[in-house]
Amino acid sequence: IKGDVMVHESATIGDGCVLGPRVVVGPGCNVAAGVRLEDTTLLAGVRVAANSLIKGSLIGWKSSIGRWCFVTECTFGEETCVADGLLVNCATVLPQKELTATIRTAQIVI
Repeated sequence: IKGDVMVHESATIGDGCVLGPRVVVGPGCNVAAGVRLEDTTLLAGVRVAANSLIKGSLIGWKSSIGRWCFVTECTFGEETCVADGLLVNCATVLPQKELTATIRTAQIVI
């Protein structure tokens, strides 16, 4: 843990994770082993699979991030699903969307 980090008591954090600075992990979140979170808020029920990096982002309720993902400067709505191994950069994603392709430039996913 580096700097200002808040983790809800019901959240689970895997081995080898690096959290901070400026991280909030909400209730019921599951962060798998080897995950890196920086300048990020995970709202209730978010699942982050192993070895992903999330930076400068707001991840909406009950969303899931796959293994080996790189998510930066994003805002995800409720129940957004990101497939394994994707780069998602500067995306705003509306609720209940599934991302299956890399997003390299700023865009809104409707």
